[in-house]
Amino acid sequence: MARVSPKLITTQLQSAFNRSYYDWIYRQMRYAFGHPWSAGWGSSGAAGGFPDYPNIIPYYEEIGTSRKVRNMAAIMMAKYASTDPAPELTGPDVDEPESEFCKTFIQARSSGFGVMDGNWSHHHEQIIQDMMLLGLGFGRVSHRQHKEFNYIHYTHQPLCQTLWDPHEKDMSRLRWVAFYIQMPKEEAFDLFGEKKMKGYIRNTQPGGDAPLNSPEFCRVFDYWSNGYAGGDPTHAIIPGDLDQVPLEIEDNTVGCLPLAHAELHEYTGSRYHMGMIAQTKATQEALNAQERG
Repeated sequence: MARVSPKLITTQLQSAFNRSYYDWIYRQMRYAFGHPWSAGWGSSGAAGGFPDYPNIIPYYEEIGTSRKVRNMAAIMMAKYASTDPAPELTGPDVDEPESEFCKTFIQARSSGFGVMDGNWSHHHEQIIQDMMLLGLGFGRVSHRQHKEFNYIHYTHQPLCQTLWDPHEKDMSRLRWVAFYIQMPKEEAFDLFGEKKMKGYIRNTQPGGDAPLNSPEFCRVFDYWSNGYAGGDPTHAIIPGDLDQVPLEIEDNTVGCLPLAHAELHEYTGSRYHMGMIAQTKATQEALNAQERG
């Protein structure tokens, strides 16, 4: 068998990107922070390309804005994300001391203790929040390298910056996933070389409106497959945009997708999940109208 081909990777990314859906997700996020539902947000990337959405400024302290959505989310968060993890690792190859060590390690990282990369619970809460408000939340798992050792990195991955297998509704059965990452240009140059990455530099505000000293980043798509169309599990780095040729293609040595997720059940006949923002919009609009008098 062989790795997933560059042509197939490009086809997968482009087929999974539905601009209307990603704009809908971003519109919901803005609405939850007090922006009018129908308000625009200007340029967010070239037509047909993957968007860089502007940072959201919150307005939820003003009269007639959608505070109820955020209040409901806070109550739900207290219910679902207030307990410490208590994993139980069992199996024929896991003895009791090893299980206890792994359990202690996960609990320490979740509570914020960890020299290199703690505070996992904070990222877990963001995943749960995306699930409740938008219907689906993702987390990204990776390895980071220190001078003396490797360590596990766990972070929340925004829903509007994730692409996944459109042929599968159950997120636990995905065949591939791709994470869009705005990587600091210095880190990108160090990992992939300045010559290869200098053509993919952007600033933090799309549309060319960034301040003179705005931080710069390189656009990177981190693609993972657990085996597709009879191929071997594959990992690839795609710079710039969805139509670019992969910069690197290698074996996915993890053997699975480095993905955590939380999801509400999608509605029958719908390809996408729906969370509290979309479901409560009509009620919230009625409350907003009453507040505005």
